[in-house]
Amino acid sequence: MNIEYTTTATCRPEVFERTLASFSSKLIGNNFKSSLLHLNVDPVPVANDAVEVLRVARRYFGSVNCNIPERPSFPAAVRWCWSQPSTDYFFHLEDDWEMTEPFALKDMVELMERHVGLSCVNLRAYVGARSKIDTRICLLPGLHRTRDAKVIASRLSLTANPEKQLRPITAENPEGGKQDPFIGTQVPMYPILRDIGREWLSKSGWEKDRQVYFTTWRKKKGPANDPIA
Repeated sequence: MNIEYTTTATCRPEVFERTLASFSSKLIGNNFKSSLLHLNVDPVPVANDAVEVLRVARRYFGSVNCNIPERPSFPAAVRWCWSQPSTDYFFHLEDDWEMTEPFALKDMVELMERHVGLSCVNLRAYVGARSKIDTRICLLPGLHRTRDAKVIASRLSLTANPEKQLRPITAENPEGGKQDPFIGTQVPMYPILRDIGREWLSKSGWEKDRQVYFTTWRKKKGPANDPIA
């Protein structure tokens, strides 16, 4: 089956290289070399070169459709990526996840085809309470039903974190509800992903502008900024 891929990235090619190396070896049945990647590279950190990220992508994928906006915006990146695919399914892969255990892509496809009400099948990243049955749409690496993802993308506001927009609408989260009525699931029952973005953030001199509500990135105050100012 022909499946396209989408990635939201920043200018950190070494992190992206680590991500793609792990998924190319552990996502069993992937066809990176004959697939199209829709890649959005937000221009941050500003001292780094987005073209280097594109070069990493081209080493793994057969073809790359790349968007480098003038200003970084996480919600705009997700909206652009999810609006691009033309195949029935696409695999969304942010640039800062490492796959730690093998899992078959065909098992994800078969799950989607057996359950037509599913809009996405995400790989699992967490243990404990967060590892229980979860029907939320989320941005963990995973397979998406293109027609549903495009509807969600069309609803996304550029003023709020997409992760918050994919949660129920409440008084505390007025931007939520963009995922209704779509649902997802996570596989397997144990975590097979490692978040390598937090490690990068702790050393980079950059931070999310509003933490869990973030839409873009800003420099931290203090000496940590000096190497990349």
